[in-house]
Amino acid sequence: MKSLLKVYLFVGLLLCACNDAQQESVSSADVQQEQPSKIITSDMIEGLSYDDFALSTEGQRLTESWKKYNELAIQVSYLKTADFSFFESEKSTLLEFLDKLKKSIPENLNTPAVISRVVVLETMVLKLKENLKLNIADQQTQLNHIKDVMVAFSNLNWQINKKLEKDKYSKIQPEK
Repeated sequence: MKSLLKVYLFVGLLLCACNDAQQESVSSADVQQEQPSKIITSDMIEGLSYDDFALSTEGQRLTESWKKYNELAIQVSYLKTADFSFFESEKSTLLEFLDKLKKSIPENLNTPAVISRVVVLETMVLKLKENLKLNIADQQTQLNHIKDVMVAFSNLNWQINKKLEKDKYSKIQPEK
């Protein structure tokens, strides 16, 4: 009878131990599901809503010689496909690029309004770079920083178009 009691006790302990293991695996799976994924996809970026201004034909012609602007335009297009390699590069490299971007503004675009848009873009790029470097922000915060860069670049395009349009209309003389 004592041996039968020992067997029942052993089986009972074994069942309790197995039950605890199942609960632990379920709870760890629940924890993994509760933590949102930090991976940003191109579909998420495409879902961001903002006014995306493109350069006019005259603006494209004028910025052809502005190599740093064209490089940045390529990097922003990569950003839209969730390629962050440019923005995750060394800070010194990024600062050097942004400095050359500001210094190489074509003469006929070198106005306070365009320069201020470039400075805002620089700020947003550096904020995104730091956010990606820390990798502690949640997904929505990262998406907001990506959107800020794209909005700043779009506003630079808008300002260039506005400057060219103002120059065009200032050349028109009233009839006498």
